[in-house]
Amino acid sequence: MGAWLNSLHVGTSDLDAVRAGVEEATRAQPFVADVVASESDGWVSVYADPMMPLAACAEAVSRALPDAVVLQVAVYDSDAAQLSLCTGGRSVARLQSPPEAFDGESFGDAGEWAPFLLEPTQADELSGIWKDDPLYAEDYVARTAPLLGLSAERLTAAVVDFEPDAPGVVRLRVGTPDAAPEPTGPTRLVSGGGPLDRNEGIGGEPFRFMYSPRNRGAPARGLRVVVSGTAVERGHVELSSICVRRGAAGDAPVPLEATKRQITATLPDQVIASPLVFVEGTYTSPGRGTLSVRLEPMNEPASGAFATSQTVVVLPPGRRPLRSVGDHHALRQMWSEPTHVSACVVLRPSAESREQAVSLALELLRMLSLPKGTELRRIAFVPMKRPRDGRVKSDKLTRAYLTKRLEGASSLLLSRERADYRVTDAVAIDLLPIAAERAPEDAAPHVAFSAAADSPSEVARVVAALEAVIDAFAREAPIHQAFIDRTAGALMNLDSMSYEAACGVTGQCTQLDWWVERWLRNVTPTLWIGGPLLARVDRAAVSAHASIAELSPDAIRVRTADEDLDALERALADILPGPTDWKAGANRLYDWE
Repeated sequence: MGAWLNSLHVGTSDLDAVRAGVEEATRAQPFVADVVASESDGWVSVYADPMMPLAACAEAVSRALPDAVVLQVAVYDSDAAQLSLCTGGRSVARLQSPPEAFDGESFGDAGEWAPFLLEPTQADELSGIWKDDPLYAEDYVARTAPLLGLSAERLTAAVVDFEPDAPGVVRLRVGTPDAAPEPTGPTRLVSGGGPLDRNEGIGGEPFRFMYSPRNRGAPARGLRVVVSGTAVERGHVELSSICVRRGAAGDAPVPLEATKRQITATLPDQVIASPLVFVEGTYTSPGRGTLSVRLEPMNEPASGAFATSQTVVVLPPGRRPLRSVGDHHALRQMWSEPTHVSACVVLRPSAESREQAVSLALELLRMLSLPKGTELRRIAFVPMKRPRDGRVKSDKLTRAYLTKRLEGASSLLLSRERADYRVTDAVAIDLLPIAAERAPEDAAPHVAFSAAADSPSEVARVVAALEAVIDAFAREAPIHQAFIDRTAGALMNLDSMSYEAACGVTGQCTQLDWWVERWLRNVTPTLWIGGPLLARVDRAAVSAHASIAELSPDAIRVRTADEDLDALERALADILPGPTDWKAGANRLYDWE
């Protein structure tokens, strides 16, 4: 979660005047919000909920105090920042970055700020700050503060930073929303929320879908709910109940009328202002189909109806990991239709391991054969901060660049997509350095790779290329483990992979050296084992179900068929963790007894 800042800073000591201006400007806002105000050093600062519109407050306060400077600060999830300055009741200067986040082409005119800076000649410095590309948008504000004679701490504080009884702080409760007018006219239900466009489940697993359309007219007098679609006709889902929530009266289960093509529930006499409908049932036979839901107000069955449809995919109960604890979400990720080929290499920490990680990343990038000049997406990450998007040209992905990306981080994830909403090219790369935040000095570097592969031939090509790269690397560099897998999504969760989550291993200690030298993080048809972990492997038991290739005295590659994966997993049981092992690891990490 990034920073959300929303504040006003007024060049006055008249707290009462600022308070009156804020209360007047927010009197008719549609919600009630907490506002914190404090006065110090000749400035009054007002901090508000991120959703509260302070622009109107800035102008109102500026009109009430025409000789005062009013500075408004806004930062949105650490992705975008905006500063505006009012005096004499009007806005006189503005800065924003990145400009496209505010539908603009320019970050603003630093020259407009010159009269308000400590030194007018600092306008060029201000321009450089807002044309820069810092990792977090609040840095724009922090670096601007000294030029205005203010502290960075004042301008980058948020309403949540203040305790209710903090000295010198006045907490306001602003906003007097009027009662909503009584709706009139014909009932008209429109989209207001519901399930995702695609829902996946495992055969035998229950589901509960919620539909909450908005009513743009008078209450519905009677309601009919019709559920249909090929998922119903083909038996991929079996409905057990349809409930309609009626406010304080709770859920009303409605009797179902079923045919082969649809299921109908009818409440003929209920008056419902805004229906909230729950459709419950069970995923049954594996397959794919559509599930359509139509809500008909019986007083306006045609013109007032709301309808929605989504794809339902039912997966067969699949292979359960040896130490599975029944995490349906993790298992669903494992069994879902694979769209990506993924790989992960875990290095043994040393003075050379960071350089070795960069070398491996460069080999993986060369494998993609990207055209020179291709514009790529990259995500930067440092400890205790949120990721930040950016762009980079493919020919800029040099050793020096990747080394810089890994500063303050332990691991690097490369991901190739077929398309990306932020760029126009057919390929995008995610460069995601991942920090082992809790114990970075103990982290084992991970280099992970994920590539979209939408045909069997493409899968085979990518797997073969990955295997060659990892084989060559394992012959030269010390590794703990590595694997190639098929996954349902582009980005791996390096803290807790789906296989681990299904086994009750939920991260925190899993990227640390003392964990990966003892436990294998995934079991896949192609995997590598090295270092201290290799000494725990019963090679005779493994070779009965897989082929073993000796890559070095300290590393082997293990390859097996999908149908033999269960047997291989049993042969590797001594190095596969379960919930008890993970709890012991978490206790060790946090020094718990």
